[in-house]
Amino acid sequence: MSDLIERAEMVRRRLRLRQAVVAAALNISQGHYSKVVARRTPLARNLAERLAAWVDVNSTGEHADGDLVTHRMAMLAESIQRQCVELLQLTTRGIHASASPADGEPFQPKTASNLETTRKAADSER
Repeated sequence: MSDLIERAEMVRRRLRLRQAVVAAALNISQGHYSKVVARRTPLARNLAERLAAWVDVNSTGEHADGDLVTHRMAMLAESIQRQCVELLQLTTRGIHASASPADGEPFQPKTASNLETTRKAADSER
């Protein structure tokens, strides 16, 4: 199995890919990939199978440069999509956490007009 890890790293370096890109292709975290490569975590059988398939696909000399670019673009698109979903989830949590409407009042996002209305109401109470 160490031979497989060495081949995977050789292919990764030849393609100039970051560990995170390979990890995403294997559906694992970059940290886990790093631990496997450093032999601090054993290579599980199902991960070894996925890694072997990744090495086979990416190490053949049959790929034209266009195929490698297309593959890299697909990997980046997948990574961006995951990050956008995470950003949306964090944003949604942030909106709900900062919202504290009074009992029975519907949630209203903070917009310029809402803030102006709130300011006017506060000024009139003084």
